[in-house]
Amino acid sequence: MAPQFRITLIYFIFGILWILLSDTAVELMFYSLKYVTIAQTFKGWFYVIITSAMLYFLIKRNMDRVSEKEREKKEIFVASIRSSQHILNNFLNAMINFHMDAEESKALNADALKDLEDAIFKTKSKLAQLGDITEVETTEIEKFMKNPESLNVKEL
Repeated sequence: MAPQFRITLIYFIFGILWILLSDTAVELMFYSLKYVTIAQTFKGWFYVIITSAMLYFLIKRNMDRVSEKEREKKEIFVASIRSSQHILNNFLNAMINFHMDAEESKALNADALKDLEDAIFKTKSKLAQLGDITEVETTEIEKFMKNPESLNVKEL
């Protein structure tokens, strides 16, 4: 059941029961119209106090649940980023090994080796930045991707 519906339903049921039971109780307790009027006023104030407290705790409980879900979502996001970073670091290590082998065997010309070194350097930089992302917000990820140092296919 949706929280807003559940809270409203609880409030509705409580309000109906309050009116039925408290009006009956006041009528049984007081015979004078003067005392009934005074009791109705106090009953109204008490109702406002009780329902305010009830709404506060119902809404707080719901907001605590939402906060907990947000915290869990952030933990999953950060774990996913760390896992991606680990996988990409393994690929970067393979690139570094390839660079060392190519340099040693003279399999690539100097320009190609320099391009590979640049790609490795930029990849290291981006991986370090990737590890800094902690917010589950589109703007944070877009900021990471739009960074002028961002890698793209042309640079590799």
